[in-house]
Amino acid sequence: MKDWEWFGEAGHACCAHDCLFHMHTHVNGYCVSTVGDYRVRVKNRPAEEPEDVGFNRLYETMVFQIEKDGKVGLQELEVSPYNSSIAASLGHIDMCYKYELML
Repeated sequence: MKDWEWFGEAGHACCAHDCLFHMHTHVNGYCVSTVGDYRVRVKNRPAEEPEDVGFNRLYETMVFQIEKDGKVGLQELEVSPYNSSIAASLGHIDMCYKYELML
């Protein structure tokens, strides 16, 4: 974890500004981004019930390569779906450990 860089905003998803849950970590040249608890805004207020961020999932983790210029690549390398914030949190950390070991 010593070389992990944590961010306070979402790392992917065009709807991330309406997600109440996000984790975003750069590790070993990869961006690991988890979003969820997507609440579509109605009259500037979040909806009461979350909507799927992808097919049949309330949360998702995606992994992207960080390019040489420091920008996050557009092609997702891996996707993991979840339906709870606990599973999403644990899945994000697991994915970070996995990509920490990539050479």
